[in-house]
Amino acid sequence: MAATRQSGIVSRIDTGSGTADSGLVAPSSAGQYRVEAVPTTGGTLDGLTFFGGLSWQRREVDAHEPGSSPQALKLLLSQYSIYSWLGTATGEVVDIGTGADTDPAAMDLKGRIVLWTPATSDTSFNNELYQELTDAGTAAIMYVGYGLSVYRPTPVLRLDPAGAPVLRDRLAQGPLTLTLNGVGTGADAYYLHHSVDGRVPAGADWMSAPFNPALGRTAGTAQVVRDGDKLKVALPVFSDAAGHRAETAPGADSGITVLADDGGKVLARNAAPGRATFDLPREKGWYRLTADATRTSPDPVTWMLGTRVTSEWRLRSGHEKPAAPARLLDLDYRLPLTGENAADPESRSTTRSVSPRRGTGRRCPSPR
Repeated sequence: MAATRQSGIVSRIDTGSGTADSGLVAPSSAGQYRVEAVPTTGGTLDGLTFFGGLSWQRREVDAHEPGSSPQALKLLLSQYSIYSWLGTATGEVVDIGTGADTDPAAMDLKGRIVLWTPATSDTSFNNELYQELTDAGTAAIMYVGYGLSVYRPTPVLRLDPAGAPVLRDRLAQGPLTLTLNGVGTGADAYYLHHSVDGRVPAGADWMSAPFNPALGRTAGTAQVVRDGDKLKVALPVFSDAAGHRAETAPGADSGITVLADDGGKVLARNAAPGRATFDLPREKGWYRLTADATRTSPDPVTWMLGTRVTSEWRLRSGHEKPAAPARLLDLDYRLPLTGENAADPESRSTTRSVSPRRGTGRRCPSPR
């Protein structure tokens, strides 16, 4: 059974005409976080702005069984110190428990990866055992907690406490070999920002899958605009299912934006996902706009899920002055996922909902 920790804040405020309750809850499970809002009830609050901001990068360290995805074990590892270990280690995992009764000299640890969950923060004891593990030829150490002030030459990688029982359950089934990759901090990052005035919105959560372009999201201007004889495209291609924009990250997102006529003949293209300015004839005509985006990285395990989005629209467009939003439809997808953006493993069926929205942000009638 997995445990989920929650923390947050809820306030009751006098608005002059009544009271309003609102707040935030931040559940975490296995080191993975997702912020959820307790919506405001009882009216709006003057002077309140609800703001959310997140950034995320590739993991500093990943661990996986050779030939499988890092998602299989869901281990959360990080660099133990500011001196990052950059490299790869592959070896059979050996669990030494707390290390209290461990004699590395009497064990075959050469080339092995050690799981260590110390029972003490006594630095002297832990440092001495670390040295003995190093002398025995240990390839790497997955360490839970603190109390260690040496971490060279044998790399020490901090393991989230939830990862220890996962590894022990797996070891109970038989020998386990892991590959550890230390990659340091990535050069690219994703940023997501969202704000609402006067209230905490209902049902607001961040980084909820699936990800898709966001035409009808509040951003000050429409994302696809006909301005005179130009079609201007600025799509946030990996926005989350809750409607929060995620801007394209140059160097991390690759792809293409293509404009074709109604028969499919390509008229123009731009080598950037969801970004382009196209010249069009003054007369009205039918066109097809396609945005194709892929999350890329030099490290093949940085992005494992939700790595590609492709969307296509058919639109009729002609000269517009002043500029006007293109008449496009957006689709909102909602899936019953866990806080880790995963389907319930005990459920054999999943119900999903799809609702249309105009590119200006207005809801469309429900499909029949």
